[in-house]
Amino acid sequence: MFVTYKEQPILDKNIYTRNNSQLMTVVDEITIDNVFGTTGTKHYSYQDGKYQYYSDGHRTLAGFNIVITTDEVGNVTKTFYHQGNNTDTSNGEYNDIPAKIGQSYRVEEYDGSNNLYRLTVNKWDHYNIGTDHDFVKLARQTVLTYDGDSDHADTATEYIYDNTNGSMLTKTEWGKVTASTDGSFTDTGS
Repeated sequence: MFVTYKEQPILDKNIYTRNNSQLMTVVDEITIDNVFGTTGTKHYSYQDGKYQYYSDGHRTLAGFNIVITTDEVGNVTKTFYHQGNNTDTSNGEYNDIPAKIGQSYRVEEYDGSNNLYRLTVNKWDHYNIGTDHDFVKLARQTVLTYDGDSDHADTATEYIYDNTNGSMLTKTEWGKVTASTDGSFTDTGS
């Protein structure tokens, strides 16, 4: 495996300083050799890197809102991440808070011709277990599968957890549903 790196700017904006950016070293490409003479390379690009600032003056890296992965044949995966700042409801982000930083709420997968073939929307919820401590949990996953045109076959799964110890209590697989691109769905009864 060969990894190359690059510098990527991250916006450093808070109430104490002017907007400026800092450089962060990130993965540019990963090339894997399967020992049979075939190699595969994935290229990574990053958008909207940020820090999360707190009232006591400390900050934490909130990561990148979107990470785009492109493989050697042009297939593209766009992964959207919580950053603890604003909620992007139109893309399925639910109640963005700092405890959810780094959780992916949307994954778009495209073929080499830029046709969307799968969209996954994850609804992350949280339960406050004490001051500045949250149990973050996957409450729902909705998957829309496309076949090259605008219609899609959809599935949804919902999860319920015990908030005191984090154990999953129930997992409901709804089967075929009618879903929206924000992750909401209606059960079709089948």
